[in-house]
Amino acid sequence: MDLGSDPVDLRPLNAPEAARHLHAVPAQLELPIFTGGGGTGRARPGPPVPGRRTLERMVTAILELCCGRRARAQLRPLLRPDVYAKLTAVITPRYALVNSVQACFPHAGVIEACATVSGGTRPIAVAARFEATPDGWWCVAFDLIGVPDTRNQPRHVG
Repeated sequence: MDLGSDPVDLRPLNAPEAARHLHAVPAQLELPIFTGGGGTGRARPGPPVPGRRTLERMVTAILELCCGRRARAQLRPLLRPDVYAKLTAVITPRYALVNSVQACFPHAGVIEACATVSGGTRPIAVAARFEATPDGWWCVAFDLIGVPDTRNQPRHVG
């Protein structure tokens, strides 16, 4: 197919489509895929669902607390009191880098996240659970998996 040297008329691009709120049809599960304002659908109670980058920053901040790289007081509002107490009881100085974060939403107002972390001799995994409160998202469980524990105590918190 030879297009030759003749100019080709191209169709102009359409203006970007305005943000739309997608509604569930009967017998279809409605997922919180739209978090922007201006939709015509029902407002969800509680804080907006965090995106992947925000969730990654939350997990990273908690890891920094565990590694002694972040001030304890900064994360007190993000952690349930028993989780905060157990995570700050023993701080192990080390370097940790979050490689990836995956999340699922078992039901409204709950996020379960897992992450892979590098920085030691071998990668470790992180499992976390966040629950919505009127003030924001609260970490109610945080588990480091694959960390050598010299104290013979489980690292599960929450």
